[in-house]
Amino acid sequence: HILDETKIHEGRLTMQFEEFELREMAIDVLEGFKITADFSSVDIHFKSHEKIYGVWDRFRLEQVLLNLLMNGIRYGNKKPLHVEIKKAGEFAHIIVK
Repeated sequence: HILDETKIHEGRLTMQFEEFELREMAIDVLEGFKITADFSSVDIHFKSHEKIYGVWDRFRLEQVLLNLLMNGIRYGNKKPLHVEIKKAGEFAHIIVK
């Protein structure tokens, strides 16, 4: 969002870090997004093979995932969305295609 971008550039964006499992967060977001996807006639496929624990700002990650999903519906021509959560070394990846 534009307000968040302004806060980032001004160094005023606050983060609320907590430990949680990334796959569970994604599942929660996808369950809440199901009505929007169904209304838009877009299938969502989710893939994740392992639990990934870390310390992140849950609210901000939920925002990012929701924005990617909304963009997929707006600009994806009703093609299915594929969401993948995976670990690569010390990093976690949220992939939306």
